[in-house]
Amino acid sequence: ANKEFVKDKFQNVISDNSIQKIVETWKDRKIIKEFSNLISIDTILEEDGILDFKRYDVQKQIESSNNQFISLENIVKIAPRSLEAPEELKLVRIKNLADDPFNYLMNIETLETESNNGRRYQKITSKVVLVSKRFNKLKPTLVNASEENPIYIPNDIIAFEIVNPNISIDYLFLQLYADFVTKQLESKSMGSTIPTITTADVLNIKIELVSLVEQEQQLFYQASKLQADKDKIIESNLQDTIDNLVNQRTNELKWQLHNLRNGALLFIKNKDSSLK
Repeated sequence: ANKEFVKDKFQNVISDNSIQKIVETWKDRKIIKEFSNLISIDTILEEDGILDFKRYDVQKQIESSNNQFISLENIVKIAPRSLEAPEELKLVRIKNLADDPFNYLMNIETLETESNNGRRYQKITSKVVLVSKRFNKLKPTLVNASEENPIYIPNDIIAFEIVNPNISIDYLFLQLYADFVTKQLESKSMGSTIPTITTADVLNIKIELVSLVEQEQQLFYQASKLQADKDKIIESNLQDTIDNLVNQRTNELKWQLHNLRNGALLFIKNKDSSLK
């Protein structure tokens, strides 16, 4: 029903026709793609009683698909938790995680050592996959940590160890960037300002399972497609245009901040004068 309203200044208004559509769909128990589904009570209980349409809509797509899927919980296991509060640490934040399915290895040496404020973080001393629990983006990242060179992660990042030999790490990372995985993240996330997904829901995310040969074929295809897109950008001289637009937008934001800052200072100055 959230697609049925129209914006009217600062309010969302549902028309009489949309109200009638919603009521009739409910009364007649209609199943309409991307609008309504019939879900059993047992299924809702399995999802902890969360009444979010997107969660069940994606599940229906999985059930009706002819493809074979596998849950992350059958591919990875959560890395052992060891909470510590060292005085100095290399802390990984979500902004440090990767944004590229073909460039996912983190260089620990690029992380700056920082002072701890007494908080406890999970210590990582092995080869793990890090994923974000926020913003509907997993940002999967591979890290080769060790006892001699450990890293630390906060609660909004999960560390996994890969345990399934039937999936290559390159294919796994490619799948975690797939649109279908993004839909699952959006369907299970809670909150609108900072969407967050639970560890259990991350483990329940499903990816398409194909043979190792097909995995290699998909990787080759996607890598070739990505390179072709990059070549088009270079050939069309679009990179300069992109850079110019970014610089232009950055300058506009600087001026907006400048004006806001000056306006606030002027307001404080006037307020101070009036008090005197």
